[in-house]
Amino acid sequence: ELTMEFIEGESVKDFLDSNPDKADEICEKMGLAVAKIHSAKICHGDLTTSNMILENGEVCLIDFSMGCANAELEDIGVDLRLLERAFSSAHVGLESSFEKLMDTYYSNISDPKAVKRKLADIKNRGRYT
Repeated sequence: ELTMEFIEGESVKDFLDSNPDKADEICEKMGLAVAKIHSAKICHGDLTTSNMILENGEVCLIDFSMGCANAELEDIGVDLRLLERAFSSAHVGLESSFEKLMDTYYSNISDPKAVKRKLADIKNRGRYT
C-alpha cells in the first residue's frame, strides 16, 4: 500500500530567494531534517532546496525517488555533497547560512567525525574527475 500526503507550502528554494533574511533560521531547520533521515539510514538521492517544502514553518523533504534505505556512509556523504553544490549555485550570498545548516546537521547525528571525513573524501575525488 502506498500512502501519499499533500504538502501545502512553498519550496525552500523560492522562500530563500524571496526571504534571504530568514536563511539562518530555515537552514537550521534544513540541517535538522536532513540529520533525521540520515540518522534513520535513509538517503535522499537528490537533496536540493527545490526538493524541500516549507509547511507551517517546518521543512518537509519531498521526492525520495532517487533515495535509498539502509544508507551507507558513502550515500550520506554524496547526499551532503549534492546539497552543498546545489545550495552554493542556487543561493549565492547565503554561504554563512549553509554553515549553520551543517553545524545543526553535525550536532544532530551520532558520528559527525566519520561523516566529515567521508564528505572530505568525496570532495577530493571530485577535483580530479
